[in-house]
Amino acid sequence: MDTAQSSTSSAGPTGASSGPPSADSDPTDDPATGERVEIPGLSVNAPEGTTVEPISDDLVQVGFSGATTDAMQIASIPSYGSTLREQADIFRETAPYGPDLESQQPVEYAGTRWWHLAGSADGGTGLGTTAEVFGTTSGELQVYVVFELDRSVSDAEAQERVESVMGSAELTG
Repeated sequence: MDTAQSSTSSAGPTGASSGPPSADSDPTDDPATGERVEIPGLSVNAPEGTTVEPISDDLVQVGFSGATTDAMQIASIPSYGSTLREQADIFRETAPYGPDLESQQPVEYAGTRWWHLAGSADGGTGLGTTAEVFGTTSGELQVYVVFELDRSVSDAEAQERVESVMGSAELTG
C-alpha cells in the first residue's frame, strides 16, 4: 500500500533524494514557459527553447535545445485501476531502462500524488543518461512524464527542468 507524501521534491539525476524544497523554491512559482504540450489526461508546459514532436495522439517527445541525449516524453495509456505502486512496478518491468530505475517517495503535483522512479537510463550502453519518471491516474487514464538527461547536466539544472515542467502539470482526465 502506498503511503501519502505531500512533497514536491524529486530525486536528482543520480536518484538521490533532494528532500523537500525550501519555501522560496516552490516549483509552481516558476513553471516552464515554453509551448503547452497536451495529450489525453495531461498537459504541461515544455521548457523554453525545446522542440516538441507529437509521436501519436497519446505520446509527445520534447527535445532540449543543444542536447543530444536530453529529452522528455509525456504519454497516456488506459488505466486498469492499479495503485500508484503497481503503476510504477509495471513501468519498471516494461520500459527499456526500467529495471535500472529505483522507487522514490511519491510526490505531489497538480494537487495529485504521483509515483516517482529515478536512475540510469542508458541500459548499459554507456551513454551516461539518467531518468526521472513520474506517473499518476487522470480520470480513466494513466499519465507519465519521463525526463532523460545526460549526466553532464548538473543536479541543479536537472532539478530545475523537472520542477518547472511538473509545476505546470494539469490533469485533464
